[in-house]
Amino acid sequence: MALTNLTKGTVVGSEGGSATTNLAQGLAKAWLSYKGTSTNSIYDSFNISSVSDDETGEYTPTFSSAFSGANDYALAGFAQGDSAGGGRNLSGMGTPTTTTRQIETNATHTNADIDCSHVQISVHGDLA
Repeated sequence: MALTNLTKGTVVGSEGGSATTNLAQGLAKAWLSYKGTSTNSIYDSFNISSVSDDETGEYTPTFSSAFSGANDYALAGFAQGDSAGGGRNLSGMGTPTTTTRQIETNATHTNADIDCSHVQISVHGDLA
């Protein structure tokens, strides 16, 4: 079935054929590609209205559309220190809300907060 023929609530088989997924439920409800160094800016995003630069290595994305509950979504991400590479740890911090989720990036070896040139997150869950 072509993607153009799918409608809300469509259930499709997995590529392996054994499991099924509700297509709408499995899609990312928000994602962000962000520059957290120098002049911070959003490279690209979906369902993200803004990002605050709280302090070194700490950022708070704000969702354009709220999630149904503060614990009704999951965030996964990646951070890179600069264009030459250098993976960094990315984790959630503070208390999640339906419209924001504070994240921090820190150096892998020192665990010190560090601004990153590439911060990417994907958020899955139920919108309100």
